[in-house]
Amino acid sequence: ATPVEFFVVDDNSVNRMLLSRMVHRVFRGKVFTFETAQELMENVRARAAGHPEFRGIVLSDIHMPGTDGLQMTTELRKSMDPSVLPVIAVTADHSTQLRQSCREAGMQATMVKPVRCEHLLDTIRSVYESLWGEIPPSLMQIPDSARPLSPPLLTFDAACPRIVLDSSNFDT
Repeated sequence: ATPVEFFVVDDNSVNRMLLSRMVHRVFRGKVFTFETAQELMENVRARAAGHPEFRGIVLSDIHMPGTDGLQMTTELRKSMDPSVLPVIAVTADHSTQLRQSCREAGMQATMVKPVRCEHLLDTIRSVYESLWGEIPPSLMQIPDSARPLSPPLLTFDAACPRIVLDSSNFDT
């Protein structure tokens, strides 16, 4: 299976850290984090250049200084198809209007903060499977103890243990 790279962009360092840790706990693949949409766009384009097998999933905040998540997605769609780089909005705004704006910009899904690990897993799985088919077990990081005897159910307690925040881990 082609590896999938994950890209998390959020101007809030705590949100970046939480999302990247949740993704890393459940999926195999590199997780890159960015403070700005501009940084993400430059990195994604550089990583995809000359790599026809490139696949990535972006988790993007919507309201960021400079280029926001909607503008970023609109810009990415000019050169990258959703089948190569789907974008999932991660926002505190749960309005129907914003969800519509996200779809119009070219995003594949929207998650409302605070994001729960099981919702993140379900959303990424849904986007992945709609574009590339069933997620191969080799891309999953879920421990064997969390795997059910019969698919498709998962034990989320084992897959997504509570993340304890320690303020000494953050930039001040």
